[in-house]
Amino acid sequence: MANEYSVTNRLEKKIQRIISHNLIHNIKDKRLKNISIDDVKLTKDLSSAKVFCSVITTDLPKKKLESLLAKASGFFRKEIGKVLEIKKIPTLIFIIDNHEELTLIHISDPTRPLYSSYAGFCVKQTRG
Repeated sequence: MANEYSVTNRLEKKIQRIISHNLIHNIKDKRLKNISIDDVKLTKDLSSAKVFCSVITTDLPKKKLESLLAKASGFFRKEIGKVLEIKKIPTLIFIIDNHEELTLIHISDPTRPLYSSYAGFCVKQTRG
């Protein structure tokens, strides 16, 4: 069992805070202002990080937002490198997660089955 305060967990939280701060204060692209960073998952070797995001409101499709975030990943990596003292800055992989949207659909129609799309998987969940 991994330590609750392991290096990986601390780095994940720090990277999440750095990206969130830069989205709010330093990004000039207005299309990225409505994105919130929900979670960051680092690989064991710290070479890449999946950044799970949610969109508050936007007219852009999910793939377009992911490509905009991928273009801005160099800026985010530079900012992470300024704050953290690690040898290698992880490659950032942005994933737009619409779990709030699915929850709202389920609340509006409780007879509809609940599906989870976290990280690209579609799994039917049981109600208990």
